[in-house]
Amino acid sequence: MKLFIAHCGYYDPRVGSALYEAHTSYLIAAEDPAAARARTRELAEFRELRMHIDNLQEIEAVQGHEVKLVFKPALKGKTRVRGQKIGSRKAVLSEI
Repeated sequence: MKLFIAHCGYYDPRVGSALYEAHTSYLIAAEDPAAARARTRELAEFRELRMHIDNLQEIEAVQGHEVKLVFKPALKGKTRVRGQKIGSRKAVLSEI
């Protein structure tokens, strides 16, 4: 599996009468770009907001460190992100 970032756009009628395009990005694990596009389109939020994919990037390495994904059955398909707001002393774990 490879790591992809799918940058998606959508028009939200709750914001500015959908005059401006909003954006969000998703981390996607997939074998290749075609599979990453398909997995992105399967996301509930993607479908609900009638999003489109503006850009898809494969992340191969970060600052000299190769990215390797390891499947862990105990995670039951969840995505985990540990984030820390600037100025905060504690990171917060989010599961999607």
